[in-house]
Formats: sequence, structure tokens, C-alpha cells
Amino acid sequence: MKNIYKITSIYLIILLFYGQHVYSQSPDSLFYPTGELKAVGKEIDNRKDSLWIFYYPTGEKSAEENYKQGLLDKQALYFYPNGQKSAIEFWVDDELQDSAYYFFENGDLEKKGIYKNSLYEGEWHFWYENEHLRQIGNYENGTPHGPWFFYDSLGNIEQKGFYKEGKADSLWQYFDLKGNKTYQGHFKDDKRVGEWFYFSRWGRKKRINPDELEEE
Repeated sequence: MKNIYKITSIYLIILLFYGQHVYSQSPDSLFYPTGELKAVGKEIDNRKDSLWIFYYPTGEKSAEENYKQGLLDKQALYFYPNGQKSAIEFWVDDELQDSAYYFFENGDLEKKGIYKNSLYEGEWHFWYENEHLRQIGNYENGTPHGPWFFYDSLGNIEQKGFYKEGKADSLWQYFDLKGNKTYQGHFKDDKRVGEWFYFSRWGRKKRINPDELEEE
């Protein structure tokens, strides 16, 4: 009789443990206040873990995010309601790191670059929705720093210059629709300084007062 009781007790303990284990591994769900499914994934100790899939209230998938002990980790994908990707990001311990890509709703690339601790770092590229390049610029700790190039919606260079800690600095040059240089001069702490020049369509250079120029 004692053996039967002992075996039964062991069986119940195993069953209870197994049931808790299965329950802990089962998917968890989040819902919008209006009742629609918002997300499905797994939680361990009340923290998101592994893959979570998020949905718009209308039912379309909005995101795929990976978690590790409640923190965003590895690749994350984001989607427009029409199913097109809106972003590809890479996360480490809840911080954006490495390469990232962002897209227009039609699927064309809008911008791409690198994050370091959730801040823009290094060279970033930006596009118009018509696929023409809009800007190329460098960042340091999330702030424009280094050479920058700006283009119009037809792909023609409009201006180029340098930023230093987020402020225009050193030589800047401006161009017309045909790519001919129209103005050039220097900046210091976002202010025009020194000699500025205007260039005619024939390339003749004329010194001008930078204070007379309109803000670019």
C-alpha cells in the first residue's frame, strides 16, 4: 500500500511538473482593447522571449521581433498593411546595431545605413520615392559629421559640403540643374564666413557678400 501511495505521489509530481513545463512553453497572446489579436509569442518569467509576431487591428502582420529575456535581440522585420516590408533592423540587448534598411510603401528603398547603440553612425544613403538619390551623408554619434551631398528629385547634385558636430563647416558648393557650380564659400558653426563667390554660366567667378545670399 505504501509503495502504491509512493508511486502515485511521484506520478502526480511528474504530471504537475510536465503540465507546468508545457504551459510555460505555450504561446502567449496580446490583444487590442477592441479585442483584435495584437501579438503572439512566448514569455518566460513574464518577459518576452524568442520570436514575437505583431498584427495591425485589421489582421495584417505588422512586425516580427526577436526577444531575449525581454530585450529586443537579432533581426526585426516591419511591414506596411499592404504586406510590403517597411524596415529591416538588427538589435542587440534592446539597442539598434549594425545595418538597417527602410522602405517606401511601394517596396523601393528609402534609406539605409548603420546604427551604433541606436544612433546613426557612418555613411547613410537616402532616396526619393522615384528611386533617385536624395542625400548621402556621414554621422558620428547620431549627429551629421563629415561630407554631405544633396540631390534634387531628378538626381542632379544641388549642394555639397561638410558638417562638424551637426553644424555646417568648411567649404560648401552649390549647383544649378545642369550641374554647373553657382556659389561656393565657407561655413563656421553654421554661419557663412570668409570669401564667397558666384559663378556665371560661363564659369566666371565673382566675389559676393555672403550676407546677401538667401538661406540655403
